[in-house]
Amino acid sequence: MKKILTIAAFIFLLSAGTLYGEDYDKEKYILILHSYNLGLEWTRSINDGILKYFEKNSNIYFQIEFMDTKILSNEDYFFKLAEMYKLKFKNIKFDAILSTDDDAFDFLLKYSKELFGETPIVFCGVNYFSDERIKNFSNITGVVESFDILATLENALRICPDTKNIYVISDQTSTGIYNLQLLEKVYPYFDEKYKFTILSDYSMKELLAEVQKISADDSVVLALGLNRDKNGQIFSFRESITMIRKKCKAPIYGVWDFYLGWGIVGGVITSGESQGRLAADMVNRILKGENVKNIKVVKKSQNRLIFDYRELMAHKIPLERAPLESVLINQPYSFFLEHKNYIVSVTSIVLVFTIIIAFLTFNILRRRAVELELIQSEERYKTLIETMNEGFMVRNAYDIFSFVNKKFCNMLGFPREEILGSKTSKFLDENNRDKFGDEMTRRLDGIESSYELQWRNRSGKNIPTIMSPKPMYDFKGKYMGSFAVVTEITELKETERKLADEKERLFVTLSSIADGVITVDKEDNITLMNKVAEELTGWKSGEWIGKKLFEVLILHILSDNKNRIVSNYDFFINKAGDSSLREYALTSKDGYERIIEVKASNITDNYSIVVGIVIVFRDVTEKRRLEDELIKNQKIESIGVLAGGIAHDFNNILGGIMGNIYLARLMLSEYLISKDLLELLEDIEKACERAKKLTIQLLTFSSGGRPIKKLGSIKNLLIETVNFALTGSRVDCEYRIDDEVYDVEMDEGQIQQVINNLVINGVQSMPEGGKIEVACGNVDIGADDASFVKEGRYVKISVKDNGVGISSENMKKIFDPYFTTKNLGWGLGLTASYSIIQKHNGYLTVDSKINSGSVFTFYLPASDSKSSDKLSKDKIKIANSAKILMMDDDRFIRTNNEKIFSALGYKITTTEDGEKAIRIYKEELNKKKPFDIVILDLIVPGKMDGKKTMEELLKINPEVKVIVSSGYSMDPIMADYKKYGFAGVIAKPYQVEDIIYLIEAILQKKQ
Repeated sequence: MKKILTIAAFIFLLSAGTLYGEDYDKEKYILILHSYNLGLEWTRSINDGILKYFEKNSNIYFQIEFMDTKILSNEDYFFKLAEMYKLKFKNIKFDAILSTDDDAFDFLLKYSKELFGETPIVFCGVNYFSDERIKNFSNITGVVESFDILATLENALRICPDTKNIYVISDQTSTGIYNLQLLEKVYPYFDEKYKFTILSDYSMKELLAEVQKISADDSVVLALGLNRDKNGQIFSFRESITMIRKKCKAPIYGVWDFYLGWGIVGGVITSGESQGRLAADMVNRILKGENVKNIKVVKKSQNRLIFDYRELMAHKIPLERAPLESVLINQPYSFFLEHKNYIVSVTSIVLVFTIIIAFLTFNILRRRAVELELIQSEERYKTLIETMNEGFMVRNAYDIFSFVNKKFCNMLGFPREEILGSKTSKFLDENNRDKFGDEMTRRLDGIESSYELQWRNRSGKNIPTIMSPKPMYDFKGKYMGSFAVVTEITELKETERKLADEKERLFVTLSSIADGVITVDKEDNITLMNKVAEELTGWKSGEWIGKKLFEVLILHILSDNKNRIVSNYDFFINKAGDSSLREYALTSKDGYERIIEVKASNITDNYSIVVGIVIVFRDVTEKRRLEDELIKNQKIESIGVLAGGIAHDFNNILGGIMGNIYLARLMLSEYLISKDLLELLEDIEKACERAKKLTIQLLTFSSGGRPIKKLGSIKNLLIETVNFALTGSRVDCEYRIDDEVYDVEMDEGQIQQVINNLVINGVQSMPEGGKIEVACGNVDIGADDASFVKEGRYVKISVKDNGVGISSENMKKIFDPYFTTKNLGWGLGLTASYSIIQKHNGYLTVDSKINSGSVFTFYLPASDSKSSDKLSKDKIKIANSAKILMMDDDRFIRTNNEKIFSALGYKITTTEDGEKAIRIYKEELNKKKPFDIVILDLIVPGKMDGKKTMEELLKINPEVKVIVSSGYSMDPIMADYKKYGFAGVIAKPYQVEDIIYLIEAILQKKQ
């Protein structure tokens, strides 16, 4: 009792010191800003909680304001309130602001800095809260109003197990809508057998009529607040619940304390007074000097499960259905409940004394039995010590043996009489004597642990043992010596030596294999990593010691789009008989990612107990990359074949269309038809030319072969291609092109593709728009010039953008196949461009800086020849008497050419395959009427093609003049036609002017 009084006095003095230590002399001013008014029970309850908390603090003054937003709540009203408060409080400096409910909280978030600066703000009763809302405020904390709808309904269904229908009463205020949103989140927790009905958009009269229809047998009602009905009529919480209770026969449940005692059975109740007290406590901590930043927002209310006894009885609900932890209110007077604490205390004291008496009685009887058992135990102890397989020794405080068992004597080879009375040092060499002394000192310091010690036997040989000592003390704590269990470990030492040798052999083996190997114990600790594993994981030798497996081996599941990390062995442990390898993405310590194949197996001991795991893995990144590249090549090859086929057929169709357009234009011009109609035909012809260029690009993509070069100027091609590539973009172009530019030998389609790729690359580097500079001019590289470009004359073309630029790391890879930094595309544009320029004996370079843009420059060798202009239309109209044989498998093209060439004065014969062409040529040659020009289609499916026909014609007449024509070919003939004996080449579809020019040029050369 004396100790209790002393402790009580100490606590009193301590608390008194704390009180008097606080600075309560200074006056404090607190603004309480209520969203509603005191007519609402909730607001009154919060207000009571605040004021009760501070009722003993006479130096705190409150300014209480009611926003009354249940009547009016909009931005204009908030603005006018702010203006009023600015005027009203301009001369008042508040020490803290305490707001209640959401409207006041919203108001302060918008106007607090303007009205009150950085004054600390504590909120309570707020439903719409998230940390995001106050992330820009360092002076706000508070209490979130978190009511538990789910727990309330679960308890309601437990108390009313026959329920099938759940009716929910709310209103269409902002609070009511939010409460219904919270209700929707609990729907998934209930079976489909429960039907939810929302009663929210009603007048009070309509609502009471609906409530009266609810059955009490299979229904419950959840009241989520009704303050304003559909007609705008305002009700207090108690008014609305009282009216509803009078009409409702089913039990009503709620989540707020202002409904208790006014008609609800109960629920998991949120208390307004509790909210107020918690917020007030936070304000008090701020007033005492605690920084508001250090006071965390309370996000979970201290709700309690409460039921109204009267409502339970009214609905004939048995009391035992209410959970034991729940609180009952309005319960009738009970002597036991009234004096429960006293009754329990007296009963406990009587019970304790009874237990003590029984315990003492039992203890006396037990003590007598223990004394007898102790005598018997001492005998058993002696027998045990003497027969045990380990040695046992006892030494006194003077380091003299006072007892040894038979095993210890046998171990040393001395009789017991010779050992007893001797010092321990007699049986130890110098090194072990010092070690034994150190260990004895540790025992005196209270440290207990086993250690190795070598005893010297009678023959002078050291016997390795494990010592397990224990100090001995008398009842006064005086050191009396020690005893120890001595275990001989000669065989264990030999096993350890063999194990070390085996471990060394294993280490050499693991170091020499090409796979990574990691072993772990049962606790997931890494016990071994070979050099390959260290290199693949990035963990150097020694760094992985003490690490868990999945700290070092960071694996991602390749087939998982969630990019999950492997966190347990179930992902890759191989079952019995399973030798398969599994692939994962391994992220090394330095962030490098590679693909590995993994195989793992359990390590078991001699009893088949798992003692660890061994994981073997190898790097297959390059292998997978090559496989992926092969698949991509196969896909591109397939697409190329398709593109080529489309281009071939489309070119034949275009050829027919272009021929008919030209023929129509030629015929109409003779009849002086309307100029507008002729211009319309010219527009159609130009559209066909654009389609022709598209097919050229398709053919270039499909073949990737050698260019079909012809002499020409690149200036117009450059401007036309750039303008086309920029169509629809937000990028402007500035041209810097010399007046006189060398002609070049080029494949126009392939060079168009290069220009198009470089321009599009620049556009994509400027997603917000910008400007591209295109330059073209002559450059002469001399032998003495320090340049990577070979000596000679070149046309230099550059495309400069002001985009994001290319990093130095990516600069090394931009021309690699499939390398791309964009989300779309194959990564083949720059690779193809580089290949095309190389095949034109040119050079492609790039210069770039991050955030400064890039410049792509390519050089094409200048030609020593000068391109000639095409024949004019006037010259084409002059009829020619040349005799032409045309072989083409497309009937449409044959028919058009017959009409066109005949109209121009040529004598033309057409046929569909090579065999017929050879027969016709022979016949006319024998008649001394040979053909001046033969035009052969290169590809004729299923019949003799142009190449084979040419071979036969050369046999008949080595001087034959033949033009080869095709809409598509991966054969090198189109690029190197002279090698196969052809006099000229033209790609379909072609302009009539082009074929006439070619024919005339061959005929003039022949003459």
